[in-house]
Amino acid sequence: MCLTVLFDGQFWIGILEEECAEGLRVHRHVFGAEPPDREVLAFVRSIDQGVILPAEPGAPVPLPKTRLNPKRLAREAARATAARGISTKSQDALRRQMENQAAASRAESREERDAEQHRRREIARQKALKRHRGH
Repeated sequence: MCLTVLFDGQFWIGILEEECAEGLRVHRHVFGAEPPDREVLAFVRSIDQGVILPAEPGAPVPLPKTRLNPKRLAREAARATAARGISTKSQDALRRQMENQAAASRAESREERDAEQHRRREIARQKALKRHRGH
């Protein structure tokens, strides 16, 4: 049995994957707001007691017959965790804010650099005009 808690854009949901003889059954539980650890723990305990599972289980999806290498499974799990990371909405918002600030800073630096190049070019053109007028 595997429980994954994730944010789907509107609500926090728990996806429970259960292997049975017929295949793989998946159950979806909506938490609503971001669940604290104690709420997730209470949910897991209620699963162990058989309270939460729906009355009408969905049709099982047949599992592949091939046996997967456990090391490969561990690598794939590590990649999935590293790709998404473990974070909260506030951490994601802070990361996006930092990225936006960095992009704004790069754009501002680029504009300042272009303005400085333009100013130096104008000074050089003015000097060249003065030299040509003086003969």
